[in-house]
Amino acid sequence: MLKRSLLHEAAFWVAWLALACGLATLSYAASREYYLPGDRAITFGIQDLHTQPWAGNFFEWTNHLGDEWVLGLILGAMALLLCRRGATCSRPAS
Repeated sequence: MLKRSLLHEAAFWVAWLALACGLATLSYAASREYYLPGDRAITFGIQDLHTQPWAGNFFEWTNHLGDEWVLGLILGAMALLLCRRGATCSRPAS
């Protein structure tokens, strides 16, 4: 039992140190240049999507996915599926 807890303790500290090193590297990279590596291409690529001929209709269509009636339909369908599976509806024990 002691061996396992030492393994978990070591894994915790290795993960913590890896996260700290990653954050330190990211903060150093962000302090040296305005754009992070790869950030410029992704950001400008997303901003240039509006120039595509299909973008207007696509973004208008995806904007309607957040309408109340669409969300209500989605949540209602999820509730029906969960009820059918028995995840939310309690059945009497036989």
